[in-house]
Amino acid sequence: MWRPSPATAIALVALFVAAGGPAGAAQLIDGDDIKTGSIGSKQVKDRSLAPRDLSKGTVRRLTATADGSIVAAKLADGAVTTRALAPAAC
Repeated sequence: MWRPSPATAIALVALFVAAGGPAGAAQLIDGDDIKTGSIGSKQVKDRSLAPRDLSKGTVRRLTATADGSIVAAKLADGAVTTRALAPAAC
């Protein structure tokens, strides 16, 4: 039976430790360990956040339509109907 050399054994141990490091860190660090304001948009991968990851107030602000942002000139004829404005009334 083949016996690995000491250098091969050390290399294998280092490989397994390195491969398990990020997984172990993910289990040790959570949102409570991160200082408020220390993570900006550059540190967040595109499309990696879901609404459940944000506060309710933040989701509300991001999904709200700003006052004055939609004007009649931006709407096509017939785009807004009575049924669309008050579906329960029709």
